[in-house]
Amino acid sequence: MKKTLRKPKSRLKKEVQDELYWVKRPRDDKIRDWLYSEPDWILDYWKSREHPHRQLILDALKKVYWGYLLEIGCNCGPNLGLIRENYPDKALAGIDANAEVIEEAKKHLDQAVDLRVGSITQLPWPDGYFDVVLVDAVLIYVDPKKIDRVLAEISRVARKAVILVERDDKSLKGKAVFGYWNRDYKTLLEGFGFIVETTKLTSDQWPESKGWQKFGYLYLGRR
Repeated sequence: MKKTLRKPKSRLKKEVQDELYWVKRPRDDKIRDWLYSEPDWILDYWKSREHPHRQLILDALKKVYWGYLLEIGCNCGPNLGLIRENYPDKALAGIDANAEVIEEAKKHLDQAVDLRVGSITQLPWPDGYFDVVLVDAVLIYVDPKKIDRVLAEISRVARKAVILVERDDKSLKGKAVFGYWNRDYKTLLEGFGFIVETTKLTSDQWPESKGWQKFGYLYLGRR
């Protein structure tokens, strides 16, 4: 019997971790995570609040006059915890698709932080509700068919500014590299009326990942 040769599937497509992966991800999944010092990845993420790239986020916040910040894809709250330490009088909110990480965030953050489980494609707040919207290494997982809708939602609820920490390889627009989607976020944000300032990540800011050193940027978009 003659065998039919099958065309191999794209490795990159298999490696892309979409939103469904994060909704159902078990605590004992150690794939692609920080320092592997804890028995589960959620606690590893909380310990990563001192990661050096987060200082770039604090630096960007100094450039915006703000009172209320939303983090999309907040996980268990390392960014929100660090921001709370530096801005104790500001109002904070966070949303994530994974209910378990939100429950963990509630253990670490004070009750004044509005933490919700929800979808990045349908945010449960009215237009212009937040001064700043922060998205840190989340859009790298969003399918290209959804990215315009997601950015439209981010733009809708952000009154003054957005801060993105994402990846962009100038030669590989719209392709998944190392399992992450690369996009020209500067141009995309400008399409929603933002004036965009970009900061290239360095080895000091993301020392354990050559991919983030090569492709990572912080985007500060202001209206």
